[in-house]
Amino acid sequence: IATMLANNILNRGGSTMIQRLRDETGADIAEIVKAFALARDTYDIEELLDEIDALDNRVENAVQAALYLDVQTLIRRQTVWFLRHGTDGSGLEPVVARYRDGISILDKVLGKVLPTHLAEGVRQRTEQLDEAGVPTQLAKRMASLPVLRRGVDIVLVATATGKSVEQVARVFFQLGGELGTDELLERAEATEASGYYDRLALNRVIENITAAQRRLTTEALSLTGKKDPLQRWLESHAQPMDRAKSAVSELVDSGTLTLSKLSVASAYMHDLAEQ
Repeated sequence: IATMLANNILNRGGSTMIQRLRDETGADIAEIVKAFALARDTYDIEELLDEIDALDNRVENAVQAALYLDVQTLIRRQTVWFLRHGTDGSGLEPVVARYRDGISILDKVLGKVLPTHLAEGVRQRTEQLDEAGVPTQLAKRMASLPVLRRGVDIVLVATATGKSVEQVARVFFQLGGELGTDELLERAEATEASGYYDRLALNRVIENITAAQRRLTTEALSLTGKKDPLQRWLESHAQPMDRAKSAVSELVDSGTLTLSKLSVASAYMHDLAEQ
């Protein structure tokens, strides 16, 4: 079992994954392996890679290599997510089942819950892969990975609030669109960290932004009444929302997004979530 897990991690995450995650998170090897198994099985990575393997000699090498890289990025980032949020002590199987089922539901309702800009991004990427010879179903799945990656946050909120995945996803993505967190996180994850402490700081920034979005989503979903809960929440928080949106937008539009700028944006998000 240990040999199979070691080979699987090296093949799926790359030869530097374990050491890199130890440096970035301070977790020990056993914790990293456990989180890797959760991420791999939650997203059915093995099945996904089998489909990409089947593209041998059917698509350009560069296209297939890009798909492999997308999966490797997913497995690394989601391993970090599970390292942060743990397994609640119930063992791997029930945790995998809960998150995998939730992400499966999210995948089916994406067309109904995604804001226009995210839906358009998925559509364009699907068309690009389809034109490159990737089967339509696989093309759509790969194009959806960036938004399905947020599924674990959505399932976490759904579990805590007792709301459906669809209800949570609609508020979560709409709120992210209002605040500009989608672009902010994308830019943050693309930022290069030059050393150990910079990587720790960058990881903390990303976690603070996603934690704020989860908390704000939970708060909006707690509102009762006939009116849309997010609309009610936005109306009751109009001034702090405007300040946060303006500050984040200014930072994003100010050129190269440095770690210091990301830290400031993260602080604005945290302050909003605390109000």
